[in-house]
Amino acid sequence: MAFLSNEKPAQQRANRIGQFLPYFEFEKDESSPYWRTHLLDDGSLAIAWKTRVPPSYSSDSGYLQTNNEFRTFIESLPVGYEVQTIITSHNNLGQRMTDYLSLDSGDEKGKLLRESRAEKLLTAGFNGYPVAEGQYAMLRDTYMIITLKAPPPAEDLGILKTAMNLIYTVVGTAMSAFNMDPSKFKFFDDFFNSQVRVALSDFKETVLSIESTLDVMFGVVRETRMSLTELKQHYWTAFAPSYREAGQRIVLDEKTPFNDQCFPLPIEHEFDLVKVGRDYHGIVTLAMMPDTVAPDYFGIIRRTIATQYTFFCNIIQPHQMMEQTKMAISVELRKRVSGAFNKEEADAFAQEVSEIKHRMFAGRKILYMTMGMIIHGYSRKEVEDKMLKVSSAIKKLSAVPDMERSMALQGMSFSWPLVNKFEFSKPFSRNRRVMSDDLVDLLPNHGHWGGSKSPQAVYVNRDGEVTFFDHTSSDFVNWHYAITGTSGSGKSFAVVDLVLQLFAAGVHRQFLMTIKDDYDRFARTMGRLILIDLDSPSSCINPFAGMMTKQRLQQWVEALELMIKKGGSEELDPVMPRLFEQVLQYAYDLVPEGD
Repeated sequence: MAFLSNEKPAQQRANRIGQFLPYFEFEKDESSPYWRTHLLDDGSLAIAWKTRVPPSYSSDSGYLQTNNEFRTFIESLPVGYEVQTIITSHNNLGQRMTDYLSLDSGDEKGKLLRESRAEKLLTAGFNGYPVAEGQYAMLRDTYMIITLKAPPPAEDLGILKTAMNLIYTVVGTAMSAFNMDPSKFKFFDDFFNSQVRVALSDFKETVLSIESTLDVMFGVVRETRMSLTELKQHYWTAFAPSYREAGQRIVLDEKTPFNDQCFPLPIEHEFDLVKVGRDYHGIVTLAMMPDTVAPDYFGIIRRTIATQYTFFCNIIQPHQMMEQTKMAISVELRKRVSGAFNKEEADAFAQEVSEIKHRMFAGRKILYMTMGMIIHGYSRKEVEDKMLKVSSAIKKLSAVPDMERSMALQGMSFSWPLVNKFEFSKPFSRNRRVMSDDLVDLLPNHGHWGGSKSPQAVYVNRDGEVTFFDHTSSDFVNWHYAITGTSGSGKSFAVVDLVLQLFAAGVHRQFLMTIKDDYDRFARTMGRLILIDLDSPSSCINPFAGMMTKQRLQQWVEALELMIKKGGSEELDPVMPRLFEQVLQYAYDLVPEGD
């Protein structure tokens, strides 16, 4: 008898995170203001931009401009809108190298050199890239994602939402007895249509405001909006780096359900780590804010860790008046019970609240945020070692990290784009209340110039990230490079690497000025294309060897004049040659004897 059976069907769990994955691209018409807007399961609208990490350190006062843009962005958010910043660094350089090899340098030697360079860089993505003798850096490709999620339209109704649901249920039950559809009832139809129109209008204004605010340093423009296929690609790049291998290779299809296509691989939660397919992941979250912050406070962690990672920060702006009210009540409560506890602590808390109110008067806002860093790797030991290094680095910055163990899987889900994280904060409670200016200083939203889109030449910047140069562009005409550093820092390697890149890009006319004489063999290998001594183009010599004569000084001055004149297209002031002589004489005097 069936009713005596002990077998019971498994109950459906409500509010599973997988149900909130974006599954429908709202508009594919490029002329529409809602182009590449995503409709979520709870009825809310969302959008994502894939862009670069702002090149703050490649321009004067760049980090100040980056901070100003981002602070204006988060402080102007409407209440209830959720924002997420994601910085993903991975070693899948295949697509970049494909673009690099697709261009022709116009020279057979350059073509062979370009193929050799691409093979070396692809291999270095896994094994490391030599930056100096005995020193290696992991090559990475880094990008940034900024997401915006609007609240569901019904949430704007507040308590009226419950009343409307009750009325709709009662009317629907009564009309169903007469086989009538309550949604066709004119009152409900007009009411719901007005709510949808208001939600669409507010969302459009917010998106346009963001794209006009983050357009300079962040590069957030209409063209950087992410499609559904690009969102799927991000999931696979971040959480299954081995997917490009034969055993895990997949084909991205926008018609396949999002939840089925993102995670068809087996997921194993091994207490402290999460294994997706053959890849391991660990997460370190921020448990307590540091006492003081400075611009790019966590930037040293993001830029120096030689591994694949995903840094994320979820931000939401609450009602500012409600937050001030809660703080005022909390201050008075602590004063009333200070006799039973600690009077000094109550006074310190009251002083802190007073300072917060002064900052809010100046335009700052109170925000809630969740911050963490996911370490990706191909082995358990690799991920565990990198997590310990990240945790130690955070402690050195006077912050308190939390290496997630039993909650690692849920913690990872907080880094997924376009997912309503703040409804899943319990029992994973890592939300922190923070002021907007402190949050801007805390985030590692600063990097170096990421290069141009045309991959004529490729090199590695100081963060270990692959960067493209287009030396044929008017922006890079007549560039000069001065490579300096202490002994053994890799200057010689950098010079040789740069010259190889220029030659592979088809730039044959180069001037290499150095105080060393160990490049003669390299110059002959390159077919005498590099000239240091203008009077003796058949060999490389050291112009600083021996005494600095008038003839040697004149050679340097002529070399500088040729480069600055751009081959004779510009005229120099008559006083410039004399200035060059003084600068070069000063440089010679700085070189120790016998060096």
